[in-house]
Amino acid sequence: MESNYRAPPASTRRIVMSTNDQHYHLTDFYPAMSHPPAHPTVISATALLGGLRLPPIGEMRILEIGCATGHHILPIAEAFPSAEITAIDLDAAAISEAKRLAELAQINNISFVCADLRDWRPAQESFDLIIAHGVFSWVNDTTKSALLQLCQQALKPQGAALISYNTQPGWALRQPLREMVLSLQKHDLALGSSNEALQWIERALDNRTDCYARHLREIVQDTRAKGEQQLKFDDLAPVNDPCYFSQFYDWCHQAGLTYIGEADSTLSPHCLLSASTEAQLQGLANSPLLLEQMTDFLTERTFRCSVICRKEATRSAASINEMASLCIETLTPLPSTGNTKTDAFVHAIKTTGPSCLSVQELMQKASQLTQHEALTITMRLLQLGMIRLRSMPVIIADEIPVSPRLCALNLDHIAHDKPMVDAFHRPCVLSPSDRIFLRTCDGSMSFDDLMKSCRNADQVEALHALLAHLQERGFFV
Repeated sequence: MESNYRAPPASTRRIVMSTNDQHYHLTDFYPAMSHPPAHPTVISATALLGGLRLPPIGEMRILEIGCATGHHILPIAEAFPSAEITAIDLDAAAISEAKRLAELAQINNISFVCADLRDWRPAQESFDLIIAHGVFSWVNDTTKSALLQLCQQALKPQGAALISYNTQPGWALRQPLREMVLSLQKHDLALGSSNEALQWIERALDNRTDCYARHLREIVQDTRAKGEQQLKFDDLAPVNDPCYFSQFYDWCHQAGLTYIGEADSTLSPHCLLSASTEAQLQGLANSPLLLEQMTDFLTERTFRCSVICRKEATRSAASINEMASLCIETLTPLPSTGNTKTDAFVHAIKTTGPSCLSVQELMQKASQLTQHEALTITMRLLQLGMIRLRSMPVIIADEIPVSPRLCALNLDHIAHDKPMVDAFHRPCVLSPSDRIFLRTCDGSMSFDDLMKSCRNADQVEALHALLAHLQERGFFV
């Protein structure tokens, strides 16, 4: 991609560095989270849309950089036992916890390594897929460069990497907010937590109705919603260095890498654009880099999950049959449009939910559509962030099992107040009462026995609703 537009060079950006020029470590771990866009099936689908074909996931060699306690990568290793996975992190305590979980769940196809990515050197061309979620914007420029160099050297010729990062100019107002919160926390106002500092700013905006105050108030509320623990490692981390997409693209190019596409369709900005704006942007179609950057600018986009590969990788447009093999996961309720063919396809998607089936299989339920029409509808739904594409189906059982059983990983997450991870790799946060109920879902009690253990009709109803919800998300094994 070529463009006359370039953001300011990295040397002109202000970067807040940690004192020891390494990752910053708190006494507690990075919040346990799974990241659906960083799942291999989603990355594979994104790569195919960009003309790159990855091998079947069960045959992959996968590397995760910045694995923390393994909350993201362990369910992937468990789901694909024939894949060969390596995961690294600089935090020895986090690696120790990840190893404990792998042993508990008897997951044997993953190796956890305590290492600094600036020094760690895997074999050349050894990985089909590299995942670096939540790393790039939170390290200094030297480590950014090391990450991109590692991707170029360690990826197989036809491999791909996912790198997530905070983006400008969407972060233009969030960055000063970060600095104000950190300053307030250092003051003698006794604002010990980030939430207290953010509340102080909200109170200071009371009764303000001007555009700036409304916008700043929205950003403060959005920031507070992340929670104290996540903010320590994200917005308020010692290094938080958002960049322009064009900068990221240039850095990849300098490292011998090239951009393929975006794995997180929920961040698609097109739902914010009017038809006339989209038509105007099409005037930039011959300059894709500028088109991407201007779209970020017009929509205030703050985050990307970019998929990249080596420059010399062989890429060619996916065939219509390859596209039709991709599977549709619904992310938001799909509306009726009044268009007969679109609504027939949407109805087919709804009736197969919560399972995630291929476009080809869905077409059989909406037989009046041609393959081209079905794919056109699919790509528009993807562009609007209403669906996610996967390279493999996700099949959900129709009924709650006779003896509901959660996997060992999720039972451990319940015991340690961490989010469970569902069949779509989405996190599920539980209330204290839900965790008490679900600790018994180890397969030792039947559904009827679980119901009988309830004290009253309200508890029976609540437990049944909880189990039905978990069944729809594919938690039971």
